[in-house]
Amino acid sequence: MIIQCKLCEKSFKVPDSAITEKGRLVQCSSCNNKWTQYPIKLEKEENRTIVSLKEKNINEPLLNVSKLKTNVKRKIVKRKKRLDIYSPEYLAKKHGIKIIDPSESSNDKLLNTNQKRVSGYGFYNYLTTFIILIITLLGALHLAREIIDLNYPYLTDYVNYLFESLNNIKVIISNFFSDY
Repeated sequence: MIIQCKLCEKSFKVPDSAITEKGRLVQCSSCNNKWTQYPIKLEKEENRTIVSLKEKNINEPLLNVSKLKTNVKRKIVKRKKRLDIYSPEYLAKKHGIKIIDPSESSNDKLLNTNQKRVSGYGFYNYLTTFIILIITLLGALHLAREIIDLNYPYLTDYVNYLFESLNNIKVIISNFFSDY
């Protein structure tokens, strides 16, 4: 059966069994127009063939109309299409798998992967930044130690405890690596 879109007038070949007597909602693949398609009856096709014969001035008796009916019925043969389950269109539509053409340049693929890698700052970058920030603050505190002692004498003990703790951590780490 051949159906036609009412907007873009594109024709489509559809199996007869696809459209029932109740009709079926169909969509044009060209313009995405949707409409309810009802089956086209054979009588209309027979009338078209009779009219086309009359237009051609063929004078045959009306008994041959039965032959026309059989000819029309013979032309409409149900042919089942075999779907290729490995075709790129089928895989993309059914499973969402996109087949990449091997002729694409590898530079395009590298650019796409690099763009994905640059998108985040990452855990180790944050950790490195944090460690550098702490070392910078401790260095500034060590340089300003005398100024803090003169201006804020009550903070002297806290600063001394901080640097004593850092010295103890340094000794523990050096002993750990020297023993092994």
